[in-house]
Formats: sequence, C-alpha cells, structure tokens
Amino acid sequence: MCDLICHTYTITGLPNDITQHDLPSTIRRFCKSAIVTNVKSLTVTRFQKASLELRMKGMEGELQKDLRNSGYPTAKVQWQKPRGPRPNPDRKTTPSLSVILKKIPVTTPEEEVKNQMVKQGLHVEKAWRIISRKSQQPTEKFRVITHDQQTVDQLLTEGIDIDFKRRMAEPPHDPPPQPAQCGRCLSFEHPTRKCTQQQAKCARCGGQHNLSQCNLKEEKCPNCSGLHSSLSYKCPRRPKEPSNPEVRAPI
Repeated sequence: MCDLICHTYTITGLPNDITQHDLPSTIRRFCKSAIVTNVKSLTVTRFQKASLELRMKGMEGELQKDLRNSGYPTAKVQWQKPRGPRPNPDRKTTPSLSVILKKIPVTTPEEEVKNQMVKQGLHVEKAWRIISRKSQQPTEKFRVITHDQQTVDQLLTEGIDIDFKRRMAEPPHDPPPQPAQCGRCLSFEHPTRKCTQQQAKCARCGGQHNLSQCNLKEEKCPNCSGLHSSLSYKCPRRPKEPSNPEVRAPI
C-alpha cells in the first residue's frame, strides 16, 4: 500500500485559530500509525486550510474520520490530483524573471530549497541564498531566477512549502547605487578606464598580482591597510554613496 511517490491532501474546515503546531500534534496522537509514519510534510496555510504530503494514496477517508474524531468535526480531506508538468519556457524568447523567497532558515541547504521548488512543479533556472553585503553572512532570503511567468505568479501569491511551513516571496528590490571602484588599482577615485597604473593589484592583499594568483590567507586592504579585502563594505575609505553619476557602479 505504501508508495514512494508523495501524494498531496488538502484539509479544509479547520478552526480559525489553528496553528502549525496544533495539527501535527493531533495527527501524531490520534491518526492511525500507517498515516503517521508516512507523513512527508504538513503545512497549515491561511483560510482554515492545511496541506499534507503522504507517501500513500487513498487515505483521505481514514484521515478525515480520524480528524473528525479528534476534535475537528468540520474537517474535510481531499486528495489532490498531481499537476502535469508545464512545458519548459523557451529561453530564447522569454526574459529572465526574478523573485525573492523569504524566511528560509539559514540551516536549510540550498539544494533542498531547489529540490522542493522543482518537486512542487516550479520551473527554476537558478536559486541561491542571498549574502548580506554589510555582514557578509547568509540571510534568510533566496533569489530565484526563472523564465516562467506562472512560477513567479505562484511564488508571489501562494508561496511554497519548505521545512513544513509556507514560505512567501516578494518582488526583487534594486540595490542602491554603489560607488564605482577601479578594477586595476582598487581605488574609489576613478573608474578602471581612467586608471594610469599598468599592474593590477590583488583585491585580497593589495599585492602586485591578480587575485587568482594570491596565496595569502590574511587579507589586507590597499586603501586603508585594514584587515579586510578591498571589496569589503567595512572599509572606512569606501564611499557610502556614489560621488557623481559618472563614477556610479552598474546595478
């Protein structure tokens, strides 16, 4: 009776004040062991609804009976027919689209987030965790790149189930304009095209070699001699905003 494929069941008619903790506890306490041991994920969504993934098919009757007997008399369970895969959009004729997934725990691996999106029928070209520019630490946000407008619409309106919770998305926000930095001498005083130096400096240590050739582990900024790379946002010599439009870094 067990199936390796996960089947989705929608539970409606739940109390308004039900929480993400209440329903899993009820299922563990009152439902049959076959259901409990085959739960893949369970997410309580808005509007008195929940989404349950089981590794078994045809359990809606048993599940509904157990829920009604355990304090949810109006609960109704329906098996969701799997969606057929949408055709992959043509990359040559469709633009790249971007959204930001929010509140993804930093402990959740990137590969797991990608797998969950693909598994739930989304077309994803790339997805990666956003690193804070100021702290250089991973954040709870993911940038998702796709060519499929329906994927964007679904993430923005319905979200996606990850780690047993519904994660919503938001439109991307353009970062504020950044001061241009010379790619050769690493100064903020002029763009690369106006640099008079012949030899490029290492962004890690400030030495007269390319970054790819640097073997030093310790960083040293050539602009302020601080213990960080020349690309660090912590550098006191880094302007807080572009001095004028001509030396503004591209967004």
